[in-house]
Amino acid sequence: MADVSSLLREGWQLKQRIDADTARLRQVNAALAELCEYPEGKMTGHLSAGSIRARIQKKVNLKWDQSRLLKAYDAMGAEEFRKVFKYEFKPKGAKELKGFLDFGRPEHVALVKGALTETPGAPAVSYEVIEDA
Repeated sequence: MADVSSLLREGWQLKQRIDADTARLRQVNAALAELCEYPEGKMTGHLSAGSIRARIQKKVNLKWDQSRLLKAYDAMGAEEFRKVFKYEFKPKGAKELKGFLDFGRPEHVALVKGALTETPGAPAVSYEVIEDA
């Protein structure tokens, strides 16, 4: 059985390699996300070269200003606001939020957008080896 010192050393070395590989993978995934063309209105695209295909999903992080949402709640009224948001002022789901932002009353959409900060998230990329036919 290995001693504590060698296990700690090996674990630390593995962790360093994993961190370096993870950082590089993030860079590669970001570059692929930039190269990918996404269908109109979609967040998922595909790239392939040789025997590798990648499915790339754009990610967006949402951060909500609770005080501004409270103002939107007061201006919109509970019934209208609850169609999109839960009690704790979070959207019920991505579909409800997208539908509201796309088709809601403009004055209500403006109130909600005023409480929203969007930042790009890291893309999710899955890889698969394509078998030759």
